[in-house]
Formats: sequence, C-alpha cells, structure tokens
Amino acid sequence: MDDNDFNSFSLQELLKQNFNLSADIAVHGLDALEKVRQRSLENQYTSSPIGASGNYRLIFMDCMMPVMDGFEATQAIRLILPKEVCTIVALSAMTHQHEAYKAKKSGMDEFRKEIVSILTVCVYSCKTTSVSQDRGITKQNI
Repeated sequence: MDDNDFNSFSLQELLKQNFNLSADIAVHGLDALEKVRQRSLENQYTSSPIGASGNYRLIFMDCMMPVMDGFEATQAIRLILPKEVCTIVALSAMTHQHEAYKAKKSGMDEFRKEIVSILTVCVYSCKTTSVSQDRGITKQNI
C-alpha cells in the first residue's frame, strides 16, 4: 500500500514477474483498510475461514500516506487480520529509531526503508506463501 504510483507499480511488477503473485494497490491508509474489510466480508460470504487463501497474507505498508497513515491503518487492520494470518511490512523513507518503534507498536511485523529490493520482496513472499516451494526457493539460496 503506497501513495506513490511508481513505488506501487514497481512492487506489483516484482511480485508478478518473479513470483506470479497478484497484488492489490491502495492509495492511502483508509483505502487499504477498506480493501482488507471488503476481502474479509467476501470470505465470510463464501464460508472461508480467516487465514484462507482469500485473505491478505502479506501487506507492504507505506508509513506516511494521506487520509490515514500506515500506522493507523495497521492498527485497524490488526483487528481484522492478526499477525498469525498476515505479515505487515512497514515501508518508510524515514529511518529514525522512533519510526521503527512506532511501526512495531502499531502492529507491523518489520520496518524497512522505502526502497524495496527484489531480495526484500522475495524474503517476505517466501515467508507468507507457498511460492517458495513451487519455485525451489529456500532461505539458503535467498
């Protein structure tokens, strides 16, 4: 989830090209929260349990977004998707210790600089999907 079109597109393409994964894009924190709520409702109507493949399992969350920032959005998302179900990775141009603390306190699992490398995407994709087994990717060769 990122309000920067270039960052969103780049991350979406990394996931698609390297892992054959689709990604939704949110333009601000409230949009992200609404997408999570909508997906959760859809799962309720299809009798899918929380944690089923229809729910988000990985969210890259920009910390500084308009309307609702990533910290506030994460707190609300955690009421719907607990840590056992979904990994949220904070992305921020700010690298101050205070920002990392704020990210953890809001419910984010990790804190990374905003520039996302293929390695970062690979690590979190492998942790949260079965794509690592499908592609022969292991922690040893990342």
